[in-house]
Amino acid sequence: MPLLSYIENHSQFNIKLSPETGLNFDLTRNTHTFKIILLIGLLICYALVDVVANQETYIGGYPFVWIVSAGIISSFITGVWLIKRSVPKFTAWGLALMFGLISSATMYPALLRLNQLTDFQGLNDYEYRKTNINTFKSVTGLLPVVTMQTTEYWNSVNYNESVMFSIRTGGLGFYQLDMAPVYSKMRKWNCLEDANGDQQKELDCNELSN
Repeated sequence: MPLLSYIENHSQFNIKLSPETGLNFDLTRNTHTFKIILLIGLLICYALVDVVANQETYIGGYPFVWIVSAGIISSFITGVWLIKRSVPKFTAWGLALMFGLISSATMYPALLRLNQLTDFQGLNDYEYRKTNINTFKSVTGLLPVVTMQTTEYWNSVNYNESVMFSIRTGGLGFYQLDMAPVYSKMRKWNCLEDANGDQQKELDCNELSN
């Protein structure tokens, strides 16, 4: 392993690996471990792409139990599967743990996407009112509280002022907020602030909402 070779060459340590440790096991040359490494790479790529592509986010908390359970289950199944294919236990459980952690992280955007795809009612606009610096509560009281990051835009919203949010419940039963309309309003507000009374710039800003 490059790391162990570096330590041995730049120190007085003489490292000898025992076959039983699994530390000298080449993950890329073994068909089964290479499949897991490839799958880990695919999961990371998916998560990075979907986090950027999907502008919906959790409100009222996220399904923590589902996310953790997915990691534990995938880690256990992977570890057992690798051991049955003669992969050293240390290597098998180490790779399985990594796969479980990546699986848990991937479930965060994946559950949003699944909840969206299983929603047959679509997004609906609901009225909220500002009750704190960055906190908004549903007028009906039946929907989760929406908490935004503290920015100049949200500071400009007066207390008890009405704000509309696009929300879906989804087939998995949890709420998520579509941030696309919110980002559009924020861009327009920032543009108008930068225009500083310039009528032509203000007209250009109004085009942002069209």
